Amino acid sequence: MRSSPINRSIATPKMSGGLSGSVTGMVYGGAFIFGYVLFNWHPWAAIFPAIGAWVAIRYYKYLYRQDVYVFEIRKVYNKMADAYHPWQRESLKGSGRRPRGYGRGLRC
Repeated sequence: MRSSPINRSIATPKMSGGLSGSVTGMVYGGAFIFGYVLFNWHPWAAIFPAIGAWVAIRYYKYLYRQDVYVFEIRKVYNKMADAYHPWQRESLKGSGRRPRGYGRGLRC
């Protein structure tokens, strides 16, 4: 049987500094906009978004260390809510609504 080595950089998503580019842009972009508004109000107040961004980046790095697909899984979960349906069906429309008799309304 043939086998090849698995390159981890190919098997995992592209990361920059331990985070995906979308999370990094969201945190730093939001901090920049909020910091700009606060700087126009009081120049010393612009430090608060920087501190908040630092805390958020540390938190997201912790989450990504646990599982690199944490946000992709969360997006699918938000779409399906508490209803899990492994098969595709045309009657499954909306935000993950399953028909009666297929686990709809049951406790997890």
